This record gives sequence, structure tokens and C-alpha cells, in this order.
Amino acid sequence: MEFYLGVLNDQLKLPEDNDAIGIIICKTKNKTVVEYALKSTTHPMGIATYTITTQLPPGYAELLPSIEAIQERLEGM
Repeated sequence: MEFYLGVLNDQLKLPEDNDAIGIIICKTKNKTVVEYALKSTTHPMGIATYTITTQLPPGYAELLPSIEAIQERLEGM
């Protein structure tokens, strides 16, 4: 994570941008693993848990592009 944050900040960040932050998403919580994995980090990072579902929560579908819109954009690349 430190490597990627360093590259982002040095190579891609614009002068008006804030420093990049790392986000680590974990399926389960293991405090010991997280503490040792992040012990020597120098950049800000966020940690969260998640669950997988086969259904979009209500209200999300209209926020996302349609399959057709995604296909059109990919074909235009």
C-alpha cells in the first residue's frame, strides 16, 4: 500500500489535489493482523469490513450506469 500511495502522490497527484489515502477492505476483522500490517505505515489509511450480496440496496440501481452504457463506453476505448 505504501508503494502505491507513494507513486500516486509523486506521479499522478495534481497540485490542487490532496495526498492519496489507502483503503483496505477486509472480509473479516482480525485486530492483530491489522495492527501488524499497518504498524510501520506513514500514509493515512482507512479500514472497513464488507458483506457480499446478490441484490443492490434500494436506491443504488439508478446511481449506476446501465449495462448498455458500460458496453458502449468500453467499445469506444
